[in-house]
Order: sequence, then C-alpha cells, then structure tokens
Amino acid sequence: MTWPNNGQNNWGHQPPPQSGHQYTGNYSGFGMFEEPLRDGRKPRRRKWLTITAVVVAVLALAGGVAAALVFGGTTPQRPAPQAAPPPAPTSTTFVPPDAPEPVVPGWQVAYNPLGQIAYDVPPDWQVLPENDTWSAPTLGNVVFQGLSNGAPYSCGGGFVRGQVGSTAVEQAQPIDVTANQFADAVGREIYRTTSPQMQLQLAPPQPLQIDGVEAVRVDATATLPPGNPCLPTEATISTVVFQAKESFVVVVAGADSAGGPPEPAAPGAEVVGQIVESARPVR
Repeated sequence: MTWPNNGQNNWGHQPPPQSGHQYTGNYSGFGMFEEPLRDGRKPRRRKWLTITAVVVAVLALAGGVAAALVFGGTTPQRPAPQAAPPPAPTSTTFVPPDAPEPVVPGWQVAYNPLGQIAYDVPPDWQVLPENDTWSAPTLGNVVFQGLSNGAPYSCGGGFVRGQVGSTAVEQAQPIDVTANQFADAVGREIYRTTSPQMQLQLAPPQPLQIDGVEAVRVDATATLPPGNPCLPTEATISTVVFQAKESFVVVVAGADSAGGPPEPAAPGAEVVGQIVESARPVR
C-alpha cells in the first residue's frame, strides 16, 4: 500500500497540534478517563455526553457509507469532520500516563498520549515518534498520531505493508456511523489513490465493551485489480471507535492481505485484527 508523498516520510511529518509529553489546560484526554488527583482531591466527574439526532456529519465523502457497502453508488456528500477541540487554557498542566507495556507477547506498543490510547504492533513494524502526524484531504482537519508502519519496500515507488494510527473527533454522528465513515475514508485515501478501480466492502458494525468503555468496530475489505506486481490485490482495514465523554477516539489499522511482492509478505487480516483487538485506553 502507499501513503501520500509516494511513501516518503511514511505517514508524514506535519507539525503536530501539540508537542512533547506535557499538555497545558484542563485535563481532557479527549474526555475518556477520570481526571488525575489534584491537591489530594478527586475532581468532579463530567457526565458523558449523550448522542442525539444526526445533525452534523463527521467526514466529507464522495460516496455514501453504510454497513456492507460496496463502492460505486452515489449518495449525498457529508461535511468534513472536526477534530476534538483543545481544552480551555488554565494554569494546570496535565502529564499523560507513560506508554503501557504490550499485551500481545513479542509485540511492541504504539501509543497516542494525547488520546490516551495504545495498541500493539508486530515486532517488524516501525513505531514512529509520538509527535509524527498524518492527515488526509478527505478527513478535513483530523490528524492521526500514535503511528506505526508495516514493513517498507520499493517497487517503482515507496510502499509499506501496513499501518495504524489514532485520532479524536467531535461526537457529531452516532458512534457506528463514525466507525463506518472512518473505515470508508481511510480505505479511499490509501487504496483508491493507488488504484481507481478499487472496491471497498464494509462489514456491519460490531458493538464492543473495552475496559468498561463502549466501542464499535467496523472491518472493511479492499479489492484491487490484479496484474501489478507492486500492489496488493486485497487489503483489510479495521476501525475501532471509543465512546469518550466529550469526543470519539478512533483507531484505524490497515494491511495488505494478498498480492504484491513475495517479500515482505502481506501481513493479512489476522494481523490487523490483533492490532485493533489490542487497542485499549491508558489510565
């Protein structure tokens, strides 16, 4: 699979919205977890937001998204997503927890401290610096962090065999719709730019409970025409969206499942599943 910039700089090295391990302002962690102790007292918890009617869409997509959707139809466009707003500035400084240990034996951990979300990746994947970011035109101002790339290779251009990243967005749509839209948008951004004939099929959303947090997972399969030895003929994209108090925290992983060069081998759907199944909040 390819990334923007023809695989150069991997996910990209655009300036991140924040840098370093400390974040000033009211603690948010994208609203997922309880605030840390301050002066020995536990701050009052904010109530979780309740999703109401569909008012503002999360992503601007050329095609509509629904469960078990195959590209090719035409549906109304949706407005671009909005990244979760930063906390209001105060004199308080919040230090996110350190990266956790991996939960998959022999793997390594990738961590997004701003979102307080972690996931494990295979030992031969490259975990990028935590302030590296990736974004895409179809995702508006949404920025991914906590990035990791699968094995790279050269074949008429720069390629990687897989990738994972995470971000947070406003709760503008129901959680299952958000999961569908991210799976669709990332699949388009990665694979349709490589092969306009690509088709993407989304499986129905799966509700989950992960460490006591409501989440939804959507798996997608990208099918590309055969004939190009440099490109995969099939790929898997899995998205997990966590219900935070004030935002959705989104993890998207993708990897080639078939086709392309014999080395490095395509990781396959099983590896993608293990990555997203390891995604967990970090308290």
